[in-house]
Amino acid sequence: MTLISQLQADNYSNLLSTEDINNLEVISFEGEILYIDSDEKLKEIKLPEDKLVGFDTETKPSFKKKIKNHLSLIQIATENKAFLFHLKQIKDKSIIFEYLNNPEITKIGAGIADDIKKINELSNIEILKNSFMDLQFIAKQMNLPRTNLRFLSAYFLNKRIIKSSQTSNWDKYPLTPKQMLYAATDAWICLKIYKKILKNK
Repeated sequence: MTLISQLQADNYSNLLSTEDINNLEVISFEGEILYIDSDEKLKEIKLPEDKLVGFDTETKPSFKKKIKNHLSLIQIATENKAFLFHLKQIKDKSIIFEYLNNPEITKIGAGIADDIKKINELSNIEILKNSFMDLQFIAKQMNLPRTNLRFLSAYFLNKRIIKSSQTSNWDKYPLTPKQMLYAATDAWICLKIYKKILKNK
């Protein structure tokens, strides 16, 4: 950790207010963003073989209680590349689902259970949890007061991520550059946080 020592961690987590987080330097993904919006692009793309990758999903928000939208986007990120799969533009998603089920590659995310549930609503194969790592579970094990990505970014990296695009229309095609950067950052930051946790062990 950068601002505090490990011995101060428990007190720091309690003192890290919304104002404190707002005063931190913003961090966002600066690598290459690959936007996969067709079956042709999906077949051509070389998916990352890194043992650890960041993972996230996006869904068009619903403002009516009984209406639940299907998943719009799946994001995978390495240190320098982010892969954004716009699901409604891709008919055959099997390559994506097979990749997510690869036990040789650990996908790091936050709130994994809900993501997997939504993916399984679209997948013809069951996506298993055993190749995923959930940062929220780790945060709970550490007795941290909050488990959202914004807090975890501040706590572990001393940086702030911007969440203003979270409730935008993820079904919209094509995605805006702002949406793409937001989506890439969310997956990438999961990887950064997990690597920081491993380093602190």
